[in-house]
Amino acid sequence: MSLSDITIRAEAFDLDHIDGSTSMLNAYVISSASAGQGVKWHDPDVGAAKFRALQDEGKTSWPAPPKFDYGEYISVPSREAGREIKCRLLKPQEGGSKGVFLHFHGGGHVLGHADWQDSNLSNFANRTGLTLISVEYRLAPESPFPAGNEDCYDVAEYLVDHSLSQDSGPLKFVGGESAGASLAALTVLHLLEKRPAFALAGVCLTYGIFDLSLLPSARTWTNPLITNTEAVKNYFDAYLPNLSPDERRNPAISPMYHPIFQYRGSVLASKDPYATNKPQLPPALFLTGTQDLVLDDMVLMHFKWQLAGGEARIKFVEGAPHAFLLVPSQQFKIVGQGEGLIVEFLKEKL
Repeated sequence: MSLSDITIRAEAFDLDHIDGSTSMLNAYVISSASAGQGVKWHDPDVGAAKFRALQDEGKTSWPAPPKFDYGEYISVPSREAGREIKCRLLKPQEGGSKGVFLHFHGGGHVLGHADWQDSNLSNFANRTGLTLISVEYRLAPESPFPAGNEDCYDVAEYLVDHSLSQDSGPLKFVGGESAGASLAALTVLHLLEKRPAFALAGVCLTYGIFDLSLLPSARTWTNPLITNTEAVKNYFDAYLPNLSPDERRNPAISPMYHPIFQYRGSVLASKDPYATNKPQLPPALFLTGTQDLVLDDMVLMHFKWQLAGGEARIKFVEGAPHAFLLVPSQQFKIVGQGEGLIVEFLKEKL
């Protein structure tokens, strides 16, 4: 019998394949989490706002993120009169800009800020020549769905309609990590509907959850690497208060349930006279570690993207946990490996 129509590089999931550096990273993650177990954002005497402040001071499980002096803050108009959306801008330090990469940070829709990933984003800017713009979208529980989503859509629409300046160039890519990957997928689908004549060069979706009612791997994950099922449920209860699992499958919340097959018409139009003339999904990179609760989401969304006619590739980083790109790349080689895969994709699609 011939090979299966779908194959997975199964050896990537063999725990015996995890090298010493990656094992050290996972031990570091577990040790850091254990050290910070006394402070959780959802504790009644802490709360999200106080926890974010503690993170800025380096008083939780992770050190305070570095902020680079050459990073800038800009404002983009929101749909609400008189309100602006703050964004973080990082340009390549040498040479001109080849376009804009619109970025959405992770943090479960509860934590994180646009200026918490200066190190990663400046790395992408300097290695690709792109200008990175990260959105300070509103967070739960203070601003639950759809507030943060609307901020992401507003910035994306603004960048399509108005280049920030002649030296930054047009919007080329959209991407994000974890909750930011979900927001990135939703933003791409939003632009296909609202700006159908516009075409992105690509989208980078890094360890994202695309079904917020939770697929099996997210629903049953107990490994204490960065996050687990209990933590994800706490995040989504804040972001989607009082919504049932079925309501969380709304395509405006969970891109896994979006009818993206409608976009396959643009691929078939030249061959099928009955196909609709719809915009096409942009090329997509799906990047995740093999020790991550989002595996079901990443594999299935990657599969749907291809079935809907979009170019999609999935890359597994052996042994890597959720959010592994936040760990200093000079300490653990899989961080550099993950960054390298993103840079390779961006350069190819430029």
